[in-house]
Amino acid sequence: LSPFVDENYDAEFAWSPSAGTSAGFHQYDGQIEDRSAAAYQKRIATLEGQKLKADAFPTEALGQQETADLQILRNSIDAELLDLKTLKTWQRNPIDYVALPGGAVDLIMKREFAPAKERLHSVTARLQGAPALVAAMKANVVNPPKEFTELAIRVAAGSVGFLKGDVAKWAKDAAAGDVQALGNFQKA
Repeated sequence: LSPFVDENYDAEFAWSPSAGTSAGFHQYDGQIEDRSAAAYQKRIATLEGQKLKADAFPTEALGQQETADLQILRNSIDAELLDLKTLKTWQRNPIDYVALPGGAVDLIMKREFAPAKERLHSVTARLQGAPALVAAMKANVVNPPKEFTELAIRVAAGSVGFLKGDVAKWAKDAAAGDVQALGNFQKA
């Protein structure tokens, strides 16, 4: 079961680099989520493949804990497929798109797993991906409910304030006089 679990998490963190960072896998720190329609279709295909593997897994050789773990994975896959294929919140709710950059940066900024200057490069890389998230939102989200749109506007305004205030102050300190690193951040 372990190789299947590892494959599942590798796919999850490739889909959601912020989750990888949150789990302590720092190879994802310089990446931000791709939420293009093509990326969603690829994620659906990955999940469908994982579902087939999970459903075909020989459970008779598993102990009680591994059987429970496999069922948890199946349920997680099913829940995500339900959201992506049936509910299609990625086509109706702009909140996830506008909340992602602030959350992705917050993870890097507040966790002291590396020197601040090193983390600043990851923050900059994630911010450079923010325009693609906005473009994906504009392409993917069609006729969102008014309540989702109003909340997304408030979330986006809060993120802008966070980025221009707290993150900009942190970046100046993190750059520690490195004009190029600070300039790259400010450009992003």
